[in-house]
Amino acid sequence: MKVFSADGKNLEELEAYYGSEVEAADFDGYWDRAKTLLDDIDPDVKLEKAEFECRSADCYKLSFNGVGGARVTAKYLRPKTPGPHPCVLWFHGYTIASMDWTMYLHFIAEGMCVAALDCRGEGSDSRDCVQNPQAWIMYGLIMRGMREGADQLAFRRIYLDTLELAQIVEKFPEVDADAISTYGTSQGGALSVACSALHGGIKKTVCGSNFLSDFPYVIESNYHSVENPGSPYSEIGQYFRRYDHLHENVDEMLETLSYIDCVNFAKRVKNPVLMEITLQDRFIPPASQFAVFNNFAGPKEKVIYYDYNHEDALPGWIDRAMTFLKK
Repeated sequence: MKVFSADGKNLEELEAYYGSEVEAADFDGYWDRAKTLLDDIDPDVKLEKAEFECRSADCYKLSFNGVGGARVTAKYLRPKTPGPHPCVLWFHGYTIASMDWTMYLHFIAEGMCVAALDCRGEGSDSRDCVQNPQAWIMYGLIMRGMREGADQLAFRRIYLDTLELAQIVEKFPEVDADAISTYGTSQGGALSVACSALHGGIKKTVCGSNFLSDFPYVIESNYHSVENPGSPYSEIGQYFRRYDHLHENVDEMLETLSYIDCVNFAKRVKNPVLMEITLQDRFIPPASQFAVFNNFAGPKEKVIYYDYNHEDALPGWIDRAMTFLKK
């Protein structure tokens, strides 16, 4: 019996699918230039004691200056035992924020530090620029900056925040700079992959149900439709309705989005990867998830959840991820 995904592909097709192969010719140059922006920033890193306290960890609100005049925040937890410790960079899903402090204590129990980024412009205190007092949006970040050009894409700034966070924590005396891993699902999965590719020295990557992947296929499979309002990709459909009614500029748009496409970052990730894939995902096309996995350049393993949609608390996943990180 053949197994089919929510986007209509069977498992054999998915295993052989590497994506739509849209990548801007200067992808590497674009990101090399973007990373130099961090050289001109005084991060002004601050660690403020959190109100939350526990016996096993010191908990801090970490904040730093990001590109474009942003002030970015993260939760930072470190074991009270002597270091240096491995560190996990943890990334959250779209439009929300980092989790409660308690949700990171399983990392502390295994002797790991955790830095959980709050993405600028989403559901936290992280601001996209210091002049903007409003810190929260509900969708729209995929296409933000599209009409102004690739250098203005919102996710360009967010990806750089993940890299800057890695560069900050690797200098902490309690952190083993050679044992920093990334972790996230959905948007967090994309950030985990992008951070790994941009940094180049990440030890392990944990990701899953990866958002921001294979944009051409998202449109081809109609996951961008405004009739699928639960999908974050529906904002692409809304963009077409407002700014490109006849799809006259699709090729140009897709080339611009290729700079933030997780598939293209995956090609540049050489460290070990563990990825979960949700085969009945109605929000993120399963084929786009396979495209990310199939393009990883280094050692990799996947866990397929055959009967699961885009959802949290996949059975056994956190245990599997922790075992992978501890190896």
